[in-house]
Amino acid sequence: MTTENALAGGQDPSAQSTDASQTAANSEPAQEARETDQAQEPAPTEATNSGEPSAAKDDGKSASKDAKKPVADQERNFSRMRDKLRNKEAENAALLKEVERLRRPLPVKQDATDDERAALNSRQSVRDEMREQAEERAEQAAKEAHVTRREIFEAKVSAVQDRSPEALAKFYAVPCSPGMADYLAESDKAGEIAIHLGSNPHEARRISELSGTRAAIELAKLEGRLQAPAEVRRVSQAPAPAQTRLAGGASPPAVQADKASVGDLQAMLKKAGVLN
Repeated sequence: MTTENALAGGQDPSAQSTDASQTAANSEPAQEARETDQAQEPAPTEATNSGEPSAAKDDGKSASKDAKKPVADQERNFSRMRDKLRNKEAENAALLKEVERLRRPLPVKQDATDDERAALNSRQSVRDEMREQAEERAEQAAKEAHVTRREIFEAKVSAVQDRSPEALAKFYAVPCSPGMADYLAESDKAGEIAIHLGSNPHEARRISELSGTRAAIELAKLEGRLQAPAEVRRVSQAPAPAQTRLAGGASPPAVQADKASVGDLQAMLKKAGVLN
C-alpha cells in the first residue's frame, strides 16, 4: 500500500537504491552535469533603451504585450525544466543499464593459466570500480531528476495559489506515487489536480495504489473533468413575438372556447372590433 508522497521531498522513491558509498568520483561528474545544464540556459539579455519617449508608443499594444510576457516566460521556464528532467531521467536509465552490464562477471576459462587468471582478476577489479562509479552517478541523476520534477510541480501549483493558499500543504499530506509525480510534472492542470486531490485524500490514496499506467489513466480522467467548462444555460437570441394590436386598442375578451358556440365567438370578436 502506497503511503508516501513522491513529490513531498526526500529521496526519490522511483530511484533504485545501490550499495555504493558516496565518493569524490561521483561529485565531479555531477558537478560537470550541473555546469553543462547551466551553460545551456540562455543568458538574460539587458533591455536597451532606444531613447524614444514612451508617449510615442501605442499604449494598447504595449499593454497587450506586457500581459502576455509573463505567460510566455513561464512557458519557456517550464520547457527548460522539462527538458532538464528528461535529460536526467535518460541519464539515470542509461547508467542503470550500464550498471547491470558491469555486474555480470567476466567468463573464466577452465584451463586458464595463472597469468590469465591474474589478468582476468585485474580486469574484473576495474569493472567493479566502474560499476560503483556508475551506481553513484545514477543515484545522483535520480536525485536531480526528483528535485527538478518537484520544482516543476510547485511552479504550476503556485500559479493557482490564490484559489487555495494551502494547496501544497494539503497535497503533500496525501499519498502520491512516482507514476502520479511523473504525470503531474507534465500536466498543464497540475495545480488544479493538486487542489482536488488535497481536498479528496481518499481519491488520492486510491489512485496512488494503482499501477503507473492505471494511475495515469485516472489522472487523465480527472484532468478532463477539471477542464470541462461549466454548463451554461443558453438564452434564446430570437426576437420576442410581436403582440397583435386590435382595432381601437381593444383586447379580445376572455372566452371559454370549449363552451362558446361559433356565433358567440363571432359576436365577441365583433364587439372587440376584430370582425366587422
